[in-house]
Formats: sequence, structure tokens, C-alpha cells
Amino acid sequence: MNKNQPDLIREIDSPVFNRAFYWYVVTLFRRRFRAVWLDDSAVRHTSRATLYLGNHNSWWDALIPLLLNERVLHQRAKAMMDVEQLQKYPFFRRLGVFSIDRRHPRKAFESLVYAAELLNESGMHPDPKVPGSHAGAGAPSPSPAPAPASASSASSSAAPSVSISTGAGAVSSSSRSAPVLDRKAMPRNTRPVGLWFYPEGKLVRPETPVTLEGGIKWLARNLDPARTEIVPFAIHMHFMRSDKPELFVRMGEVLDQRMFEMRGDPVRDETQADRIAMIMRHLRDATRRDSAQFNESGRPHSGFRLLLGRQP
Repeated sequence: MNKNQPDLIREIDSPVFNRAFYWYVVTLFRRRFRAVWLDDSAVRHTSRATLYLGNHNSWWDALIPLLLNERVLHQRAKAMMDVEQLQKYPFFRRLGVFSIDRRHPRKAFESLVYAAELLNESGMHPDPKVPGSHAGAGAPSPSPAPAPASASSASSSAAPSVSISTGAGAVSSSSRSAPVLDRKAMPRNTRPVGLWFYPEGKLVRPETPVTLEGGIKWLARNLDPARTEIVPFAIHMHFMRSDKPELFVRMGEVLDQRMFEMRGDPVRDETQADRIAMIMRHLRDATRRDSAQFNESGRPHSGFRLLLGRQP
């Protein structure tokens, strides 16, 4: 690897390229998929910046966030990509992608600090009397905690509805009281950031148990809960009804960020991490199950709506 390579390769703000590439992505999804279904019944368009956590099981995971953001969520979409992949495909920088180098803990930590700053500084406090309540006002970032100890620890990556029973404290009560706003009507550069993050950090088989690496734990602990939120999502696709696959995406409830508080007690910390992984696993399994159940008109059950493709 080039020793002169920068520790962090940042994204390039390019609204024109972003919009043009979005239409290319829409065409690509229409050609390759019979239909794209979305269950976003739990989503509320608030002033908070959002950290999205999902399962990384297919090549399409790099393009799904762009499709969802431009069509539904209307945030400033950001994502991390392995530094070597980003050097190979530099156009992703114009889509809001910045680098992470998992082989070097210091470089990986710099990417995590940058991610926390993006989220904390773009999210708006729900109380307009609080300084920094408006997007772009520069909400203060928390003091960084110690860096993850290793490169691997800095890796990024049966209810029918999305509200899956996972125990008390799983869903943030503050998210329900946050005001809803029309993000699409906001100037793009003032919208809160939506950072898409795959905790596995690499492609894994769909049945692989969900794991949380040290990087995501650190990032979640260093977010301002008044200005940010953490939302799990699940992706599944199948060929049950056509020679073209159908894609299903489900957005989960906002997680209570207190779940990410690791206090140095190995048993307690492991239990907390297991609870978060359990929520993501249940969301993934419920999405897989519900995507295979259809009503008489051929539409899937449990809140899915047609995002792209033809009606059944």
C-alpha cells in the first residue's frame, strides 16, 4: 500500500452527479428486479441525523441506500467503503462515500470520528431554543472515546410488523416525540445526514449470525442522542414468483441509544451487544418470513408497499 495514501478519503459533494446516478440506479433496479418492496411504516421524517444499521448479504447493498434516500428518506446520504475499494471505484465519493482502512486502527478510528462529526453536526435538536437547533448550525460533537484496540474491532461493517418484541428499552421513546418535517422541501445542503453502515464490514452469507464490531459500538456511544437516531434495517430477496428476483427492505424502529452504553463490565457489555444483535437478527428473520407471504391480490403481507416494479 502507498505510504503516502491519506488516512481518510472524504466524500465529494456533487448533487448533479448524485441525481444523475440515481436515475441510472432506478433503471438498473427496474431491469434486474421484478419488484422492489419497502416497509417504512416505522419511519418518521424528523430533524435528527440517522445512523442506519443493516445486514450485508449482496452486491446490491451498495446501491440500495441511494435508491431509498432519493425516493423516500431525503437526507444527505453517506456511507463508508473500504479504502482499497474506494480507490478502485472513486466515483462513489460523489455519492457521499468516504473511506475506512480496517487494517490500521488509527486510520479506522479517524474514519469513525469523522462519521460521528457528520451525524452530530447535521442533526437538529428538536427544541428550537437550544443552540445549534438548525441544520448546519454546527452542533457540538462529543469528546472522542479511546480508539478501538484493533483493526478488526473498528470494522463497519415472530411478529409480522416491524415493531418486534425485544425487551424493555429497545425502542427510543424520544424518537416518538420528535417533530416531523418535510425533508424533501429542505435545501439539500441543510438536510440531516443519513449514514448507512453494515456492521459486518464485509459480505456475509444471509444465515450468518449478526455481530457488532467495536467500531459500531464506539460510533453509537459518541452520538448526541438529542440530534441523532439509530435505525436498523433488513434486506432480503428471493426468486419465488419469477425468474427475476423480488427485493424486500424493511426499516425498523429507532433504537434506544442507551443500549450502546458499554461500561467496562465484560458480562454487561456483552449482554448489551447481544441484545442489539438480536434486534437486527429478528428484523432480518421477520423480513425473510413476511416476504414469502402474499394476499389474494399477490401483494406481500405486513406493511410492504411497492417502491419499484409492476403490480402483482
